Amino acid sequence: MPRGPVTNRSGHAMTPRFKRLSICAVMAILATQYVLVSAAERRTEYSTVDLIAEAASLPTDGGAVTLGIYLKPDPKWHAYWINPGDAGKEVSIRWSLPEGFDAGELQYPAPHVIPFDIFNTYGFDEAILLLADITVPALDAAGDVELKGRASWVVCDDELCVPERAELSITLPAGDGGIDPDNAPRFEAARAKQPKAVDWPARFEVVDGNVNIGVALPHAAMEPYLFVATKRLVRYDEQSSAETPFGLQFSAAAGTKADRIEGTKAVLSYRDADGADRSVLLDIARSDGALGDAMAAAGPVSSGGAGNVGGMGGIETAGMGLVTAIFFGLLGGIILNLMPCVFPILSMKALGLVELSGADRKTARSSGVYYTVGILAAFAAIAIALIVLREAGSAAGWGFQMQSPLVNLGLGLLMVAIALNLAGVYEFGLRFMGLGQSLTTDGSSGERKKAFFTGLLAVVVATPCTAPFMAGALGYALAQPAAVALAVFLALGLGLALPYLLLSFAPGLGRILPTPGPWMAKLRGVLAFPMLLTALWLFWIVGRQLGASSMAVALLAALSLAFALWAYGQAAGAKRRPAWHVTALAGLVACVVASVSVEDYRVEPQLASDASAGMLGKLELENFNPDRVLGYIGEGQPVFVYFTADWCLSCKANERAALATDAVGDAMNERGIKVVEADWTSEDPKITEWLEKYDRVGVPLYLYFPTGSTAETAAVLPQLLLPQIVIDAIDAADNAATVALADYGPLQTYLDLDKVWHEIEDEIRASDDSKEEKDRRREEERGPHPDIAPATAAAKAIVALEGEHERTVDAAVFLVEQTANADDMEIGALALMQHAPDHEDWPLLLWNLDFRADPGEKESIDALFDSIAKDASDPVHRAAARYFLASRKMRQVNDIKTAPEDRERYRDAAFALAEGLSTGVADEPFKTRRDREPLTLAEAERNLLNSFKFAVGGTLPDVTAVRLDGTEESFSAYANEVVLLDFWATWCGPCVKSLPALRELDESLPDDGFEILSISVDDRLDTVTEFQVDEPMPWANWHVGPKSEILRTWVVRGYPTYLLVDADGIVRARTHDLDDDLTALIERTVNGMAG
Repeated sequence: MPRGPVTNRSGHAMTPRFKRLSICAVMAILATQYVLVSAAERRTEYSTVDLIAEAASLPTDGGAVTLGIYLKPDPKWHAYWINPGDAGKEVSIRWSLPEGFDAGELQYPAPHVIPFDIFNTYGFDEAILLLADITVPALDAAGDVELKGRASWVVCDDELCVPERAELSITLPAGDGGIDPDNAPRFEAARAKQPKAVDWPARFEVVDGNVNIGVALPHAAMEPYLFVATKRLVRYDEQSSAETPFGLQFSAAAGTKADRIEGTKAVLSYRDADGADRSVLLDIARSDGALGDAMAAAGPVSSGGAGNVGGMGGIETAGMGLVTAIFFGLLGGIILNLMPCVFPILSMKALGLVELSGADRKTARSSGVYYTVGILAAFAAIAIALIVLREAGSAAGWGFQMQSPLVNLGLGLLMVAIALNLAGVYEFGLRFMGLGQSLTTDGSSGERKKAFFTGLLAVVVATPCTAPFMAGALGYALAQPAAVALAVFLALGLGLALPYLLLSFAPGLGRILPTPGPWMAKLRGVLAFPMLLTALWLFWIVGRQLGASSMAVALLAALSLAFALWAYGQAAGAKRRPAWHVTALAGLVACVVASVSVEDYRVEPQLASDASAGMLGKLELENFNPDRVLGYIGEGQPVFVYFTADWCLSCKANERAALATDAVGDAMNERGIKVVEADWTSEDPKITEWLEKYDRVGVPLYLYFPTGSTAETAAVLPQLLLPQIVIDAIDAADNAATVALADYGPLQTYLDLDKVWHEIEDEIRASDDSKEEKDRRREEERGPHPDIAPATAAAKAIVALEGEHERTVDAAVFLVEQTANADDMEIGALALMQHAPDHEDWPLLLWNLDFRADPGEKESIDALFDSIAKDASDPVHRAAARYFLASRKMRQVNDIKTAPEDRERYRDAAFALAEGLSTGVADEPFKTRRDREPLTLAEAERNLLNSFKFAVGGTLPDVTAVRLDGTEESFSAYANEVVLLDFWATWCGPCVKSLPALRELDESLPDDGFEILSISVDDRLDTVTEFQVDEPMPWANWHVGPKSEILRTWVVRGYPTYLLVDADGIVRARTHDLDDDLTALIERTVNGMAG
């Protein structure tokens, strides 16, 4: 069975040399004399840790070397900075160094804020390398030196904090102290993440319970945050910053030691003028007088340079020739006539065709030509605008004008005006704005102007839609020189105009169309309503962009315009025409005033507190975030990204006709596809950048990234969607990805290289080879640790073929044994149960399944344990499954939400499974953890039954501990009382978070018969007493420390841990959460109602 931790223990990229290592070479190495010994890199329960050296040897003449503590918390867990903030505990190491050696302080990278409820903590949820400079005395010319230490740290997630520790060591030979080329990049990267020490003047003062900190700056600093290194100088819940003549001033509430601290270091994190993240290390001294005077006396600071930040790279796509682009543009323009955006204009042109059916051939042709010229002029203007904007660096695309609320307002008012004209409310004469007479006035001159104006209008309202074939053509056009781009845009315009142009030249037009007559007046009125519908849609877009209040103002502008036009129409046959004209002018002024003030009522968009963007049918949408999408792709998470806009009718039609349907929702949800909405209603440069990556200049765009894909290999769906089109596209992409990934090669490569890497490194360290030989072997034979992600993707693809692949069983074992994701493990476990129910590795695989999947979390996993416990042919397998199944049943006993009748059933089942599980196999080895020596199954049974004694329903043995005043007290002193035991620490964020709830419990329940007993596992007693100065805990308190026998006796691991013991000494609850369920149980127990 391959050796190694649950997760990838490094995550570092392989060197080109290591990538080229063939499987044959690997197997040859496996056949050599290397001996398997324990690896330097270690797995704890929630972390990966290692000790590495920058130098390949220690300098014989003395000097210094730098060691690095590599610490990587598991996903969703985090470690802490030197000042952890409101909660947490920093990484520390107790060195055990040979005589003459000395270790400097640990050097941390710049932290980031990790909010936790009402607290702010400082730390890291990513892998870090903490550096320590080691002073080396003069050494003998020969011999190896072991440098070791005991590292301790705390990792927390949102519910639990766990102290962890590891014995770390590294052996280095005496030599010239030269740099190890394999580790040099890691140390270089670690130093790059450390804040740069600067001499910028900085002072602080303590005034009226606040600490004010002034920092002189050489340049602008955006989004600044100050991480104060000294504990208890400030409180961390709220920090404000303000610009001052000297730079920045930060303010925070004073901590408990603010009056006694004379100076501190701090890390200032900020964004520079280029948007790049920066961090600097400051020395801050207490000011002698007022802060402003102290900063003025300190003087200015010289300007420092700032680096540039890189942008997202483009994606190479298949090229498109000019002729092809022009053809697609022409074809797309023709199809654009069928898009919903152009419907109102087509209504007008339908009326125009009827009018022209009775006109002479010359007038009809002239109308078609001028309509075409108007369209071509509009497309040329849009093309030129887009080219100019892009050359100027602006992110603009097809339909960009619709991203402006004022443009949409103007178009909406224009639609209202046209609709009222069609409805006969008013008529304009030839001189009005040079646009021609009414839309139905006879005369060749008026008809030409009307046709030209209609062509312009058709393009303006067509831009919210994108027809098939248009996207590729426009994407090609805007990547070419201006002349080529203009040619493609004109081809698109010609396509839009072509149907009407051909009809206008048709010789039999008069025979095809009905004869003009009085019925046309009614048709003209009917056609006013599509225009009003378009206007309503445009005003809705304004509301989506600016808010409901702005939409109301836009509708007021439309009402004022309608009043003005009605008054103007009344003047046509009135005796007092000037009065009506004045009335119309007043309405027009009101329209203008309302229009220019529409943005004054803008509602600023609220920043989403999470990724959710609501629901679309059965699909749960996420807001578009490029980093999150790339993260999903990198993790192998299938993701569907659709680019849309509220002004894009094609987008909305696709959403309702396809994406919002139950069929598509069910298909995506069954496949676990994340759905991301990229809303381009308002300008968003990040979305524009992604559109350009896929050679698009507008929306809609639909991308699907199946498991195993990259950002460059998305499946691009058509621009017109139906449910089956979407489902078929996803199926095709998934099938192609599965077949492409279903190769055992990546798994074998990972397993071989993982084993070889550890064997070679361990053998090199233990060998007597010279430094030069060790360096050569590290460079040629070891290399960095391989990445597990490609192997995981390949294993899932093999399993997905339902046994058709010859290595299905091996792939299933890999998923259960090597991966850390519960979903991946479930896939592997179910496949293994189907194809190899008696596989020899089941005992260790069951440990991993039990560790990663809680009982009741996945029914399929629970059923698998039960099936193996009952039906496995190997008695050791049955015993192992019974062990884990009993443990899982007892965890359900301890679950506070378990009903009393179910609890007894689970307890009985747990004891039935545990008792006698080792019968017949008592001396067989059994591993409950990968990193522990195996027990016998008999020992495992005894330990399991012993832990059951302290579960819910059991009793606690008496113990003695020290109170905070130094006196001893036994647990028996609390006999006949209901006691809530609270195992906690000052560095435990969830523990500190629970204090208000504990205080509320203490105040709400009677003193007679109920007691809280908080048991601190902090290293020092004075840490607890100082903490309680600001955070009073007015109930019983013990201090036992982190290594107390009580923790082992009562089986306590992880903090906070709460045990509720009733007046009869029976444990009623054992949990990590002080939630409403536990509070209610406490109240029932105090009142004698616990079941």
